[in-house]
Amino acid sequence: MFLDYRYLQELYFLPATNNLAIINVVMYANANIKSEIKSERTDKLLQSESSERFTFKEKILEVIKRYPNGCPDCVLRSEISAKEVKDMANSINELLAEHRIDLLKSGNEIYYKFVSESAVVDSMMPLDPLEKLLYQLIVDAENMGIWIGDLKTKSNIPHRRLMKVIRSMENRKMIKTYHSMAHSRKKVCVLYGLQPHPSIVGGSFFTDEMFDTEFLASISECCLKFLKSKADSASHFPTFINRMNKRNATVEEVWQFLCNSKILNVNLSQIEVERVLENLVHDSQIEKKFENARPVYFLAKPLERNQGILHSPCLSCEIALDCVKGGTVSPNSCQYFSDWLLDE
Repeated sequence: MFLDYRYLQELYFLPATNNLAIINVVMYANANIKSEIKSERTDKLLQSESSERFTFKEKILEVIKRYPNGCPDCVLRSEISAKEVKDMANSINELLAEHRIDLLKSGNEIYYKFVSESAVVDSMMPLDPLEKLLYQLIVDAENMGIWIGDLKTKSNIPHRRLMKVIRSMENRKMIKTYHSMAHSRKKVCVLYGLQPHPSIVGGSFFTDEMFDTEFLASISECCLKFLKSKADSASHFPTFINRMNKRNATVEEVWQFLCNSKILNVNLSQIEVERVLENLVHDSQIEKKFENARPVYFLAKPLERNQGILHSPCLSCEIALDCVKGGTVSPNSCQYFSDWLLDE
């Protein structure tokens, strides 16, 4: 609001009794002008900040879209500049509140997954009272989930109606259902964005509720490869103590190698890697000892097939007492004894 100079000039020619009113009008007009200028500057500043925030959010969203199975937090941080990292938390929270991304967790790693517009619309649909009740019960169960039988008991909903509501919530990607590994006939409900406890789904070594032996063999081979590389590099050290110490690897080191190698499509937790290493210990392929109260693993020496007289077939032969030179049972005619001598 700007006053015309001629309008002010006409005001000054009014009678003297109106001078106070004139002054008030002018002061009020000037105050309004300052207020509007300040408001305009503030609006521009807010629009600029909002535009920057919108651009940064879209940038984050574009990075997450490139990973259909979930973008790791470390990858997202590497894609943005160090200056923008401080604003990342606010933008992530806004995207979560807008239901444009989901927050997932596997082991110690956090993932962000893009949510399509159709899924956003479905998730924003209002819940009826039964869905609210069931949803709250599933939320309270966290990653351990809740058995459908317990849902029926706690909600007092008829079975047919209960299953209909559960299927509806599954289709809207609010919850997921799994067959419990401990009780195959029991179906457990877990929130859609949560990673179920390994006791429910069996961890990464189960595919469609079946133990994946090929995947375990692949992981075991990778672990052996890493420990062999440690042993090879340790063999170049001059002293015996250094050679013994440098060949060792902790669970965290093996886990870090598997993560960095990008050989696997599945992200394993350190607990799962430790189980693989323990399995290799039982198979006598690697050995385990403790350093500073922490377990370390190293490649086992291959067992020699024969170790002198201790592996002689004579020691385990049931008719060794009847074995004499020139007799029916004789060392000269014993095939086991001949094979052992030739193998030696």
